[in-house]
Amino acid sequence: MDDRAHETVHKTLIHGIRHQRSALSRRSLLKASSAAAIAAIAASFSPREVNAEISGEVVHLTATGKRFDGVARALKPLFEKAYPNVALNIVTVPASEMLPKINVAMQSKSDAFDSITQDYGQYPTLESMGAMVPLQPYMDADPDWFADYRDDVPVALQNLYRIPLATDTGTLFGLCHDANCQMTFYRKDIFDKAGLSVPRNWNDAIETAKELHSPNTEQYGYVGAMQRSFWAGYQFFGILRSFGGHLVDRQEPGYWNATVESEEGYLALKALVDIQKYAHPVTSNAAEDDCNNAFGNGSAVYGPLTWGTATLNDCSFTEYCDVFNADLPPKGDNATGAHRVSTGGFGAFVSTYSTNKEAGIAFAKFLASGDSVDPAIGEAIVAAGGQPGRISILDRHKDKKLFFEGLMASMPYGITNALMIPEGFPISSQNGIEVADAVNGEQSIEEALKRMQAGITQVLGDAGYYS
Repeated sequence: MDDRAHETVHKTLIHGIRHQRSALSRRSLLKASSAAAIAAIAASFSPREVNAEISGEVVHLTATGKRFDGVARALKPLFEKAYPNVALNIVTVPASEMLPKINVAMQSKSDAFDSITQDYGQYPTLESMGAMVPLQPYMDADPDWFADYRDDVPVALQNLYRIPLATDTGTLFGLCHDANCQMTFYRKDIFDKAGLSVPRNWNDAIETAKELHSPNTEQYGYVGAMQRSFWAGYQFFGILRSFGGHLVDRQEPGYWNATVESEEGYLALKALVDIQKYAHPVTSNAAEDDCNNAFGNGSAVYGPLTWGTATLNDCSFTEYCDVFNADLPPKGDNATGAHRVSTGGFGAFVSTYSTNKEAGIAFAKFLASGDSVDPAIGEAIVAAGGQPGRISILDRHKDKKLFFEGLMASMPYGITNALMIPEGFPISSQNGIEVADAVNGEQSIEEALKRMQAGITQVLGDAGYYS
């Protein structure tokens, strides 16, 4: 999603003809530099191990964007040196078209794709369709690689690709190579000038937004993805968990009782209502791209709960690339409040209908590999604009992007985002409607919580969770 923002015409972000020209020139130089770095990494790469026993073609489907096809293309020449008898074909579609394309392919049992990069949130639905190959037997065949993966990728991130319920004992269906979190993003220069530190709880976050808010000078104290859809639902879930609340009591048979109509639910929604007073005008209808654009053009300076993106440290996107920092999001102010960070990102799964599963799994592993395979893999991912899921790669390259520091600080507090069931996405979308209406003053906090409680109960009831 932040990569679509990358494609936004640069002049909508930077004011002034002179600055437009210099920024565009800088962007061209940066692109050339990045391409040259990737080419140099590929040219000098000599694999530690050559896997000639796997052969054929592997077709990898991924979205367009630096984090997606950019990373896959950067790794392609390295992979083909390590697997000289495998031809890697990368197929891309716009991010907005990925889900329909995958669903159509899987429902028709098409063998067009071998490995696919997809958002973890769609894994429960894909698993219910029988579309994904269980990976554990293949991991057991390469225990050294898998042990290194398990040690280097945060558990909360790994488990997003396990079904059911993203637990450590769930069936492994995907390997994580792309990391993300809901984090605090802020302009360090503005904070330093005002003598402010990064807020650690929601009361301080609201006060900070108030102090930073100066609409007369086109500076806004808060921005968040509060579009009346799943975006507002995710925003509510992130803050609800920070207060110690959850959408349901327990995610196992005999439970699944909605719990949003609670003290924690009230405190979470009230915090969103209160901070909205200092919101950037785009907030009430914002998806993450809109937040990134507001950050990029300098009008938004603080987002206490926004999905992470390396885009804001990209000088081809914003002139403020060297002052955007990332940190832990706030915790709740109540007794059960704590830093609980919704984790996210992308992983690769292998299609049940692939005719070359071995090669598909080999590329999924290569995408998710670290220094134990070769440091060049991490170097290529970072040079391409990726967001590595491995702590070792982030740490080794943290001087290149301030975003990596925030990602490393946040991931140890990671939790599974929303409900990892096929009904999770519809529930988040339904909640988002009620949250947005409360934040925009169209209904009370109490009424919104009551409607969410009833809505969750109905969706789960209709799906048979109480049978």
